[in-house]
Amino acid sequence: MGNLLLDHSWYYRHPIDFEHKQWTLFAYLQKVDEAFYSRIFSPWLLHTEKLCEDMKISLQYLQSFKQGITKKSVLFSFEGIQLVEQKPVTNKEVDIVEEIVKFSIPLLDQRVSLGRKLHSQYPTILYDKEL
Repeated sequence: MGNLLLDHSWYYRHPIDFEHKQWTLFAYLQKVDEAFYSRIFSPWLLHTEKLCEDMKISLQYLQSFKQGITKKSVLFSFEGIQLVEQKPVTNKEVDIVEEIVKFSIPLLDQRVSLGRKLHSQYPTILYDKEL
């Protein structure tokens, strides 16, 4: 199941297209739901929780980043905490990434809450494949 986890960089990798990312997220959430209702919490719960937290941090970064840019194309990437030059990204693409993040966070938060609730009813040892 580990290879079905959503990569932490899924929302800012090309193609930067809201509809494409929306369906990518829906497919992942369906896998999370199936795992949770089958009482399989690892690595889904901790991975989804970390993914959501990373996206919340990225949203803060995006909002401050947007305040400091002009209408020119910019270079940016989220590789860890460092800013790495990559393919030029337009302001429109930055807006789309922000839209994707704002759309995704509440859905991921809901799954984390559900997973925590179900896990409290059926406790198991939690592990994250990345640990």
